[in-house]
Amino acid sequence: FVFPGDSREPYREDAATGPLSVYGASKLAGEVAARQAHDHLIVRTAWLYGPRGKNFVRAICARADSGQPLRVVGDQVGCPTCTTHLAEALVRLLRADARGTVHAAGSEVVSWLQFARAIVALWRPGTDVAEITSAELARPARRPAYSVLECSRLHELTGYRVPGLSEALPEYLVELRRELQGDRA
Repeated sequence: FVFPGDSREPYREDAATGPLSVYGASKLAGEVAARQAHDHLIVRTAWLYGPRGKNFVRAICARADSGQPLRVVGDQVGCPTCTTHLAEALVRLLRADARGTVHAAGSEVVSWLQFARAIVALWRPGTDVAEITSAELARPARRPAYSVLECSRLHELTGYRVPGLSEALPEYLVELRRELQGDRA
């Protein structure tokens, strides 16, 4: 959200920022404050999903289970990031005593539509996911159309690449099924 989303190349840590919303501006202000500290590590990530709290994957699964129609934007792209893998990246960065700004996001680029279709293919195959545009969604705050982060610095510092959707999503959905079955018991 600190970037304007008008690039077609993954954003490097030193790319010019330009938030589109108050939310993005507040994130950038937090980065500026952190940089004023003597030592700092800023880790930018995107499109988080994981074991706790609300997230896109849980929402899509719940909607598919309810039989309600799914309509998802196809004109925004990014890199879904599982929080368990982000945690691994953070631990490795701390062990490497990394400083500065580092991007840590999933290694596969998809649209929200592709993300949703990947979820339902594994969760409830045959569920239809219709494509809409960002304009049709009519969110109160603008979101960047392109929010792909270039993560080679993470790999250089730690030797780690955050797994992409094709590896991380099936693992997460197994955990989610177990959790939901436990809730029903």
